[in-house]
Amino acid sequence: MDARQKFAAEVGRMRADAGLSLAKLGAAAHIERSYVHNITTGRRWPTHAVAQGLDSALGAQGTLLKMWSRGQAERPEFVRRRDGRWSLDESQPWRADVSQGPALRSLPLEPATLDRPVLDWVIGNSPTPIPTDRSGQWVIDQDVHLAADMLALFRRLDHVHGAGHVRQRAVSYLATEANDLLSRPPADRSTEAALMGVAAGICEMIGYQAVDLGANGLAAHYYIAALRFAEASGDRAYGAHLIAANIAHLALHTGNPNDALRMVLAAQQNVHVAPSPAARSARHAIEARVYARLRNEKACTAALIKAESSLSQSDWEDEPAWIGYFTSANLADETAHCMHDLGHHAQTQHIARAAVIDLDPSRVRRMAIDTTLLATSLAESGQVEEACAVGREAISHASRTHSVRTRLRINDMRRALHRYSDHRDVIALESVVRDILQTDTAGLTVVG
Repeated sequence: MDARQKFAAEVGRMRADAGLSLAKLGAAAHIERSYVHNITTGRRWPTHAVAQGLDSALGAQGTLLKMWSRGQAERPEFVRRRDGRWSLDESQPWRADVSQGPALRSLPLEPATLDRPVLDWVIGNSPTPIPTDRSGQWVIDQDVHLAADMLALFRRLDHVHGAGHVRQRAVSYLATEANDLLSRPPADRSTEAALMGVAAGICEMIGYQAVDLGANGLAAHYYIAALRFAEASGDRAYGAHLIAANIAHLALHTGNPNDALRMVLAAQQNVHVAPSPAARSARHAIEARVYARLRNEKACTAALIKAESSLSQSDWEDEPAWIGYFTSANLADETAHCMHDLGHHAQTQHIARAAVIDLDPSRVRRMAIDTTLLATSLAESGQVEEACAVGREAISHASRTHSVRTRLRINDMRRALHRYSDHRDVIALESVVRDILQTDTAGLTVVG
């Protein structure tokens, strides 16, 4: 259970033990009966004052307050609307991210925490119109364009250098300049929508960078914030993409393919606007990844066919900026991973080679991951010499980027070669790993 469900269950248990009706508990805690009902059913998360009132009314002696504090720290919803404006909630854990809070970075992912925000999106809670009485310095289109340019810059740097070198700068920008824009009134609704879209993109990128550094629980915080901002912008297609390509992929990445499948299916609900061909292709690609992990080859193949067909219809001049990364090389990457999960090494190797050839050389991290996948597949199919040769290329790419995910893929390759540990090429490759990545043969050490 997530924090909301745990709190609800404990209040329900204490109320039953005390023999109090909803109305009597509400009167004792000075809140309405309907509010108590929503808390005990997990529909509402109480404020601190309400939690304090319930704790006192139930004689919990601080137990409920402690649960509330723990739950408040874990809650991934840290985008709030204040006085008709959207902003980052300063009381939420993202603040700790600015100072590289170790507890936050080690926060585990609980897939259940993703359900409620995705359900809210499916229901379609529309953003409230901005108030007509606006004071202070307005946000104008030029401000939004500058923020969009900063997002594009951070994305380019991330592709080349990895999250370890870029992420903290992006977080600092979000905490200062971007949050300043979010706290100011927009000039009109179109400006607000554009600003919300850029804010969604920044949170999506930082969430992806958190995955790249192995901070999966933290990534969930940012992905859900991105979803909130996308909803505020009115871009349902972007929201669907975030659910399918980011949130579902995070569930898959953390070993929860069934949760990932639920997210992919949710993304197909109530979109109202047909996704662009590239966005549709990306969604089918992650769907294929999920089915491959579930060993459903028939469904995986069908999804890949749809992905290829959709991408062939794409005109990049008409595609939204947030899907600009998804090229034929990305689809080849997804397809190669599908083939690998299904155990088809010849196809994995053929498609992975095509992905590497088609990939923009500036995308160093993706180059490292795809080359490592190729080397791993070669090792698993017994082609030791070629696996080691390709592995050297993968290590060279990995050394140019600070990415935990990339180095974990290097370890996957090393595990595949372990049964050939006496082979001279494998011994030489291990020496290269130690010298270049400063990784010993027993485990993985990531250095900044």
